[in-house]
Amino acid sequence: MNDLATRIARAVANFEKDILPKAGLVCKAAADAEYLAQRLGELKRIEQQAKEPPLFSIRFLGDTQNGKSTLINVLLGKKVLPEGHVGSCSAAIVRCRRKEQDGITLRFNYCSVESFEKDLEQKVRDAETLLQDKEASSEQREGVCEMLGRFIRLFRIVPESISDTAELIARVKQAGEKFSDRERLGTVENLVANAANEDAIHENLSARGRRAFIIEECLIEGPFPDWHPAMELVDMPGTNAFNPYDDQVNARLKAKVGGLAIVTKETQLHDSVMKWFKESSILPDVAGASERNQVRVFVLNTFVDKLNLPESVDDRTQWQKTRAYCSEIESHLRRQVMDLV
Repeated sequence: MNDLATRIARAVANFEKDILPKAGLVCKAAADAEYLAQRLGELKRIEQQAKEPPLFSIRFLGDTQNGKSTLINVLLGKKVLPEGHVGSCSAAIVRCRRKEQDGITLRFNYCSVESFEKDLEQKVRDAETLLQDKEASSEQREGVCEMLGRFIRLFRIVPESISDTAELIARVKQAGEKFSDRERLGTVENLVANAANEDAIHENLSARGRRAFIIEECLIEGPFPDWHPAMELVDMPGTNAFNPYDDQVNARLKAKVGGLAIVTKETQLHDSVMKWFKESSILPDVAGASERNQVRVFVLNTFVDKLNLPESVDDRTQWQKTRAYCSEIESHLRRQVMDLV
């Protein structure tokens, strides 16, 4: 254990064995006990982080349908993440790390009951307030659907089938009370990446699935070739998904950014991408920094229909040429990512 972790462990032990019992004699209110328990939980979380080896975390940032998940699948060497959908594919934070083991595993951490209920209650209250503040209009209904987007998708409610906006809010509230996957909240699920688990994995990660909206985050581990053991690749929802929940998920990733891979298939970076970049911790790190530090941010263009395929006189088909070209690009990307670490 490193020196920092040792000192934090002492602080946790002190808090738990000395401070808490004394505080319990003085603070009788339930709110005080809850506050102290929260502080102890936070200290233990920091202690656990200090014990873990340092990671160089590279975020894959971009709009929906720009190829972030597809690109990470290429680097994993196996199609693990959902890809190829029309509209948003990913709906959860996905961390990918190298680990010497047999096969690829996924660990899903479901959000706690408390955070789920708090978010549901807050969003329903905000939607009801919006309904009271404005006269009925299409903009008002659109605002309500955005606020409740996480739960509309989670409960598989079809807004178009409910014409009355107040009824839509009531339906979300009612579905929350009878939520069939409630027993998963606060638990961990481990799956092996294989054909038998493919549907379950997509259900847990895809925006077209359902459980992705109760996943705190997913950790993928496997013996990935050429990966540095201290490197972590992070997939995230598209920044232009126009849903408050996706924004909420992406906001958690703005701190401790080691590297940033901006994935695009356009000729320019959209406002939503630049806004996230400007608000992240990496911008002040690289602004005005050395050339070595500035390369922590790089742009990957995924416009495959404009491949600059080399002219050749051999008998290879167009598909074989494309595969060979993509392999060269992949090798270059791997070297670039490794250089960053």
